[in-house]
Amino acid sequence: MSIKPKLLNQTGDTIVEVLVVLAVLGLAIGISYDTASRSLLNARQAQENSIATGIVQNQIEGLRSLGRLIQTSPANYIYISSQFCLTANSSVVTTFVANPPPECTLPFAPTTSTISIIHCGGVNSAGAGSSSQLCLTLNNDTFIVTASWPDVAGVGTDTVSQDYRVHP
Repeated sequence: MSIKPKLLNQTGDTIVEVLVVLAVLGLAIGISYDTASRSLLNARQAQENSIATGIVQNQIEGLRSLGRLIQTSPANYIYISSQFCLTANSSVVTTFVANPPPECTLPFAPTTSTISIIHCGGVNSAGAGSSSQLCLTLNNDTFIVTASWPDVAGVGTDTVSQDYRVHP
């Protein structure tokens, strides 16, 4: 059995080289993680926006189905003076002032979201929040349907708003 002698010119990686490689790998993994988390936030925000837009459009369709009632007796419908929303069957109107009932919230944020409709010809439409600014430029036969919920990142509020004008 022969034992090979160690050569003096054989060297391994130094600790500095290993640390540099680990730092580069850590940076690459950190950038990948940041990109993935931003993509997930953007996807969730797009999904929430899509759901809210669908619900707002359903509320407008409910208003359309109640259009004959609105056109024939505009003085008699109960939602002329405050915020309201329509239930799933589009025949029951739910009014609220501060805290929306469960049927007037979004499914992905049931305690912190609102779905509201204001009538620009209504008695209190001037005091209905940011929608009142829109009512100043719209006709009295216009409804503004708004869905709002906390931002995915938790830094603000996302809003989807559409208006619907009832033509006599």
